[in-house]
Amino acid sequence: MNSRMRFTLGIVIILAVAMLGFSPQAQGQAIKMEYNKEIGKTVKYKTGGSGESTMDHPMGTMDVTQESEGEALFKVSATDANSITFELSFTKLTTSGENSMVGSQSSENEESLNKPLILKTGHRGQDPDLTNIKDLPESGEGQGPVAVGLVGLVIELAANPVNVNDTWPSKQELAIELSSGTVNVESDYTYTFAGLETKAGFECMKITGKGTTKTTGTMNAQGMDMDLDVTEQGEVTAYFAYKEGFFVEINGTSSSETVIDIPAAGASITGTGTSKNSITIVK
Repeated sequence: MNSRMRFTLGIVIILAVAMLGFSPQAQGQAIKMEYNKEIGKTVKYKTGGSGESTMDHPMGTMDVTQESEGEALFKVSATDANSITFELSFTKLTTSGENSMVGSQSSENEESLNKPLILKTGHRGQDPDLTNIKDLPESGEGQGPVAVGLVGLVIELAANPVNVNDTWPSKQELAIELSSGTVNVESDYTYTFAGLETKAGFECMKITGKGTTKTTGTMNAQGMDMDLDVTEQGEVTAYFAYKEGFFVEINGTSSSETVIDIPAAGASITGTGTSKNSITIVK
């Protein structure tokens, strides 16, 4: 083998090794998942959602359909040794719906735009706390600020490095304080690292999740106390840009069962529903 051939072969070997080393998973190395801790780091997303529900109550049956489309910002505003603080806000949001008892409704939600919800969590997205929710305008009685819908941008990451097909649990509790009362949200999910995929030019960990979310609480509406109990079964597919430390895309579906007891009226409202939602990065 002459010197030129040896030189060419050497370059090929170096490039091959470099390509293998580009992705930890290519070498069978486990990946450590971390959120970006760069203060001021901002990511822009487009959002979409749709849902259908049927509610049975003493006055009859009410069918509701809803759709939404918007743009949102995800910002890292502070970090310390134990936590990260995120700011989540809509910059655009159009919602529309059809109610069999009320008719059609739509809104541009102007009063809620560019007003960040502050979410503080551990470095992996665990132990969420909404620190300023009472300061934000609510989208309707008992519904909370629209930005609560962006909390799903911060999924709890694995505590330890993971390989393909590894799973990890996520049990979260979140208290949401509304003008009409406080609701408690408890979620119990299992996530799986399904493999590596490229999304929007980012090398991403594809993550699938499945679990249950339970929402309970007592609220006051129209002068009456109402006990809320919602059970939701959900599935999610998400793409985490592990080098950059944020999600590139999240798609979710859910089905729910709702019971609202109104003791003063001796009545109950029951319902079922389904929903789909998506959050996708805008580059």
